[in-house]
Amino acid sequence: MISRRFPALAVLAAVWTLMFSGVAFASGGPADSGSRSSPGSGDLTGGFVVSDLSGETITATGVDKDDNGAIQMPPPDRWKLDPGEDHDWEVVWYLFYSNNPTVHYVIANQDGSTTRFDLHLYLDTGGINAHASCDFLGSTTHLCTVTKTPSTGQMHIQVMDAGHPVFDVGGDKAQQEAQLLNTLCTADGIGDCTFTPAKDEHTQSAPRIVGQALADCSTNESETTLEYSDDVGVSDAIDVKVDGKLLGVIGPPVEATYHHEVTETHTFSQSVDLKIEPGQIGWVSDLAPVYRDTGEFTVALGNSTWHLHDVSFDSPDKGGTGVFAAHGVAMTDAQKAKYCGGKPPGLVPVPDNEVPSS
Repeated sequence: MISRRFPALAVLAAVWTLMFSGVAFASGGPADSGSRSSPGSGDLTGGFVVSDLSGETITATGVDKDDNGAIQMPPPDRWKLDPGEDHDWEVVWYLFYSNNPTVHYVIANQDGSTTRFDLHLYLDTGGINAHASCDFLGSTTHLCTVTKTPSTGQMHIQVMDAGHPVFDVGGDKAQQEAQLLNTLCTADGIGDCTFTPAKDEHTQSAPRIVGQALADCSTNESETTLEYSDDVGVSDAIDVKVDGKLLGVIGPPVEATYHHEVTETHTFSQSVDLKIEPGQIGWVSDLAPVYRDTGEFTVALGNSTWHLHDVSFDSPDKGGTGVFAAHGVAMTDAQKAKYCGGKPPGLVPVPDNEVPSS
């Protein structure tokens, strides 16, 4: 939440005007509030954004409020931060009281141990002076930096490793690789990402269903000739969102090394004659020509560095030709009842999940 901050004199003038006119401030959002009800409660807040720039997961475990003060918390599913993620604590401003809550955190270290630390937040009575500090309770494995955005007064707390650890993530840890790339290297990511290609292959995509699969519920063979199109983009085997930012990381080194363009998307098309026998499901597939480039990502965040090995991406070879083919398979009794039962004879659309995968 963006803090709503006003110059001190303007705030005080507005507050006194509202006090004497009998008008109360409106609530600015859900808060874990205490017993205070002074003007400004639940409305004006000071924002404290906590960012995980370490190599570990950081989880908030609880909050201690100062003398029944109030704090607007992130939703429960945002208390846990993976590297590169952040969440926002909004400390409620009071006219006559300072507010000094403490947020408790635990860090899940790579070796299986945990580090606990306390984040102390402070907002004074005028809503002008705000600061934060981290207490790692004697541990020296992590540190935090605290900065303020002058235009908004918002505080930024960045938690990072105290040393300069390097993490190697092999190709057998696809889920971890995907999480790091999606969080740190795509559009909203704050990691510094580079890609070093090591292998280039010219191959084909897996079979892809194009157009509409059809069930022949008639007593005669049906035949259609249509232009089928296959839109092929950049993809990978580990469920990474390949957006423009990540494409900008992959493309230049691949083009410099292997002298082919990493094309974001390309459409292959071909006219195909599809014949479907009575009682069959028919469909058209395409094997798209692709370049498969494999290499290593280096991702830097705070003081931490990751090496992600054996990451592969397929990109369409726009100079190639797709291999389109027609297929047909007999319907099961359940499929006949589902798609043909009680319906007039003819061709009936069938979802792709009814088509055999091979």
